[in-house]
Amino acid sequence: MDTIAAPRYAEIPLSRITPSKTNPRKTFPEQTLEELAQNIGKFGILQPILLRPAPDAPLDPEPFYEVVAGERRYRASLLAGLATVPATVRDISDMDMLELQIIENLQREDPHPLEEAEGYEALLEQHKADPDYNVDAVAAKVNKSRSYIYARMKLCALRPAARKAFYDGQLNASTALLLARIPVPELQDKALKEITDGGWPNPGQPMPVRQAARHIQQHYMTRLDLAPFDLADETLLPDAGPCTTCPKRTGANPDLFSDVGDADVCTDPVCFTAKKEAFQARARSTAIDRGKTVISGKAAQKIKPSQYESDLKGYVNIEASPWWMESDKKVKNILKGEMPETVLIEDPHSGDLIEAIPEDAARSALKAAGIKISRAASSYNAGQRDQEKKAKAERGYRRALLAEIHRNARTHFAADGKFTIDEMREIAYKMYRDIGADLRPTIAALWAWPGQDLDAVRLLVHQQGVPELALLMLMCIRAPSTYCGPWSNDLKTPDELLQACAQYGVDPEEVKARTQLPTVKPASKKKALAGSTAAEPLPATESEAAA
Repeated sequence: MDTIAAPRYAEIPLSRITPSKTNPRKTFPEQTLEELAQNIGKFGILQPILLRPAPDAPLDPEPFYEVVAGERRYRASLLAGLATVPATVRDISDMDMLELQIIENLQREDPHPLEEAEGYEALLEQHKADPDYNVDAVAAKVNKSRSYIYARMKLCALRPAARKAFYDGQLNASTALLLARIPVPELQDKALKEITDGGWPNPGQPMPVRQAARHIQQHYMTRLDLAPFDLADETLLPDAGPCTTCPKRTGANPDLFSDVGDADVCTDPVCFTAKKEAFQARARSTAIDRGKTVISGKAAQKIKPSQYESDLKGYVNIEASPWWMESDKKVKNILKGEMPETVLIEDPHSGDLIEAIPEDAARSALKAAGIKISRAASSYNAGQRDQEKKAKAERGYRRALLAEIHRNARTHFAADGKFTIDEMREIAYKMYRDIGADLRPTIAALWAWPGQDLDAVRLLVHQQGVPELALLMLMCIRAPSTYCGPWSNDLKTPDELLQACAQYGVDPEEVKARTQLPTVKPASKKKALAGSTAAEPLPATESEAAA
C-alpha cells in the first residue's frame, strides 16, 4: 500500500457524504441498522467515519466526500436524523481504498461471507500485476489462514439460486461452500434443491452440514481409484485432459478440500462418466475388431437384469465362482487353456464388459476338469421356484441396502476412526476371513476385491487406512443380514440392515423402489399338489441359497 497523507479530523455534514461504489458490503439488515441508529441517537458516534475527497464530485464551493470505512455508521446516522458526523478525511487512491475496505471494514463490521469473498477476489484482481500480492499476502493482512481465504473466495462460484438461498438464510457458510465446490452448474442447482428440501429422515428441512457433506461426497464426487481407465490418459477426452493434472481433482487444491481426506477424488462426475463411457466404447470397439461377440442392449438386460445380482442368466462370468460349482476358484483359473469360446456382455447398469461363457458349455468344461456340479435349480418344483425367485429379489434389495450403508458410512468413519492402524488391519482381515465363503463375494464386491483369494485380500486389507478398515468391519457385521434362503424364515424384515439405514441416513423405501422388489404370487394348490409327487429336493446349501 502506498504512503497515505496525514489525516484531517472534522465534523462533516451528512449531505456532503456519498457511499462508496467499491464497498464489498452490499447488504445492511434493517433491524441491525435500527438498533445502531438508536445507540447513535443516545450516545453519538464513538468512532469517526473514514472518508476521502470524492474523486468524481460535482463542482461546488463545498467539497463532497466518499465513505471509505464506516458505511453502517453513515447509514445509521441518517436514520438517527443527525446533521453531521465526526470523520477522518484522508487522500486515498482507488487501489488503497479497496484494500482498506477489505482489511478494515470486513474485519470490523462482520459482512456476509459472500461479500467478504467478493472483496478478497476484487483485492487480488486489483493487484494482479504484483506477483507477491497473492492469497498468502491477503491472509497475512487480515490475520486468517490461507485455507480460510481460499474457502471464502470459492463462494464466488455459487450459482444465482444458491446465492439467493445463502442471503435468505437457507444455507450457512459451510453448506454454501460444499455447493460452491461443485463445478458443474446443473449439478450445483440439483444439489441445492436436494439440500434445501432435506431428505430422509427429516424431509422438508434443510440438511445439517454433516449430512449435506455426506450427501455431496456420495452423489457428486467420484473416487478416482475406482476408475476403470488410466488416470494419466489424455486421449479419452482431449478437451478435459488427464485426471492427474485436472484442477477439479481434490488434490489440486488441498486447502479447499481438506475435509475430503483424499487427493484422488473427482468433483466433476459428468466428466468422469464421459471418460468412463469413452473408455468402454474403446474397449468394445477393440473387442469387435478382434472378432469377439459383444452382447449389449436388451439382450444384455435379460442376461443381467439387476445391478445388485452378480449372476448372469444363461452365462457364467469367468472371473466368478458360480454357486452351483463346488469350488472357490474362479472359472478362468480352473479351465485355463481348456476355456470354451468366450463372449463379452456389456453390463446394462455399469457399462463394463464382462467376459463370460454359456452356462451349458461352462458346466461341461468344469465337469471335464473334475469339478463337482451341484444339483441344478431346474429340478425344483413350481412352488420352490417361486419361493427362490422371491428370495433372490429380497437378496438383491438387502445387498442394495448394504451398498447404501457402505457409501453413507464412509464419511462417518473418516472423522471418527478408532483403534491403532495395525490392530484394525488384523481385526478387519480376520472378520472378513471368518465370515464364510458364501458372504465374502458380497463384501468384496463393494471394494472390487477378489472375493475368494484370501491371500490377495489380506495384502489389500493391510494397505488400507483407518476409515476403510472401520468400514470393512461394519460391512462384515451387516453382510450376514443379506442372506435370504427360500426354506427359512429369512424373508422377514431385515431388522439389522434397517437399523444401520437409520444410523447412516439410508432411505430403505427408496432403495426398495429402485430395486423393484417383486411380489411373487404363491403357487396354486393344484400346482403344489402336482409338485408334491416329485422327489423331495435336498435342503439348499448356503451356496445355492446365495445364488
